[in-house]
Amino acid sequence: MAFAIPLGLAIPAALTALAGLFYAYSQQPAVKQANADLARRMGDNLTAASESVEEGINKGLDKAKEAIKGIAKEFSQSQSCSTNACGGDDDPGDDKDKKEKTPEEKAQEELGELKGKSKSEIRQKLKELGYKPVESFNKKGEVWTKDLGNGKTQGVRIDPPVKRLVPRGWGDEVDHVQKELVPTDRISKGNYQPEDVLKRLNDKGMESLDKRELHIPIKPW
Repeated sequence: MAFAIPLGLAIPAALTALAGLFYAYSQQPAVKQANADLARRMGDNLTAASESVEEGINKGLDKAKEAIKGIAKEFSQSQSCSTNACGGDDDPGDDKDKKEKTPEEKAQEELGELKGKSKSEIRQKLKELGYKPVESFNKKGEVWTKDLGNGKTQGVRIDPPVKRLVPRGWGDEVDHVQKELVPTDRISKGNYQPEDVLKRLNDKGMESLDKRELHIPIKPW
C-alpha cells in the first residue's frame, strides 16, 4: 500500500534537500575558490568604480572653483570700471592705442567755457595757461595767443561792446570774447588779421559760423 506525502510537506522538504545539496556543492574547494575569486573581482571593481567617481567629483569641484574665481574677477573688474569710468572689457593696456587728443582739443579743454566770467578771471586764467597778450589793432581790446606747437596758434580776443547808432541786439554789443585758431606763421607781434583765421569757435570749442555763438558774452570788470 503506497504512502502518499501531502503536497504541503513535500515542497519544503524538497527545498531543504536542494539547499543542502547547494551548500555541499559550495563547500567543495574548487567552488569555494571560484566564489572567493568572484568576490575579490567584485570588490576590485567596486573600489575602481568608487575611485573613478571620487576623481570625477574632484575634477568637477576644481572646475566649479575656477568658474567661481572667474565670476569673482569679472565682478571685481566691473565694480572698478563703474568707479573709474573705464571702458567695458577693454584691457587697461589698450589705453595707449586710443586716439590721443590733438593740441587744439587740449587747448579747448584747458580754456573751458568763458561765458559769464569776468575779464579779470579770464585774464588770470589765460596767463596761467601760458597765453601772451597784446593790444588789439583798434587799441580797444586785447588779443591773447598761445603757440600750440603744431603750426597753429590759439587766439582769444577780449573785446569791448560795439557801439551802434541803432543797436541790433547782436552778441558783439556787450563785452565779449572770441576763440579762434590761426596759422602760427600768420602771427605778427602777437596779433593777426581777421582773414588769417582758420577756425572760429563757439564757447564749447566747436567750429561755428553762427555769430551769436562766436561772440561769447562776459562780465565787463
